[in-house]
Amino acid sequence: MQKKALVMAVGAAFVMSGAFAQKKPEPDSVVTLYGKVYPELVFPSSSGATDASRELCSICGDAAGENNIIKRTEMESSNTRLGVRGHEKLGPNLKAIFQLETAFGVDSAGTTFAGRDSFVGLASNWGTVKLGRMDTPFKDYGDDVSFLGVSSGNFTSTSGVYRHIGFGGQNNAARFHERRVNAITYESPDWGPIDFKVQYSTNENKTSTRDPHVISAGLQYEMGPFALLFGYEVHKDLFGLSANVPSAMRNNAAASGVRSKDTAMAVALKYKVGIHQFEIDANRKKYEEPNDVIGKVRSYE
Repeated sequence: MQKKALVMAVGAAFVMSGAFAQKKPEPDSVVTLYGKVYPELVFPSSSGATDASRELCSICGDAAGENNIIKRTEMESSNTRLGVRGHEKLGPNLKAIFQLETAFGVDSAGTTFAGRDSFVGLASNWGTVKLGRMDTPFKDYGDDVSFLGVSSGNFTSTSGVYRHIGFGGQNNAARFHERRVNAITYESPDWGPIDFKVQYSTNENKTSTRDPHVISAGLQYEMGPFALLFGYEVHKDLFGLSANVPSAMRNNAAASGVRSKDTAMAVALKYKVGIHQFEIDANRKKYEEPNDVIGKVRSYE
């Protein structure tokens, strides 16, 4: 019995050593091509447009009075993208990373190279730092479940209501669901149930009286099948409210001397069961442009 046990032990040792010898180390350089394609057939129609010149609300202006959506057939490809990403090993726990992501239409021509999330950065066991053009952490964490992964730019997404101001020309200066340029983002390492991101971005139009920039943060805490997600974002001097009200009520002219501060807070509860996910979301948006001028917009919540 002792001889048999010894033979089995030695044999197992050789098998294990052979298995480990076959395991290849991670290469120093990795480049990956990836993408998603979302072709759609859409059949839009509408009716019951509000009469022209009918005031919608005190800061919304008059209705157009036109039904611009006629019944027709369309082809769309919202959020279709092609990207390349990779890393270069710089040390035992340090990698240089990059990503170039391009949106394209399968239904039409015209593409802007690297117009989606594109960046360079460093990744280590202390986290990841990225520089470039990226989605905000609020966009990533404020709500996570979306139809087929499409979070914006499509009638199936909720961001037009959940992340926008809800009236006016829907100018995106008021939206909390954007991809910011001139951005620096820090992503935490894998700390078990907790992960978070923080981002600062600017449009590089600072003057002696205004400093337009955005600070965004998001956090997730997982508890078995449940996850709590939190998002916070503040826009300084972007004038999201003025950009969506009639011209006579705006404060965004440089001579006005008015500053703006728009904030959003969001919380989401997510539950996973099998391959399914369910989510409940809530958020609060507030637009502030303090001034004492009669007839000018001041705040909206």
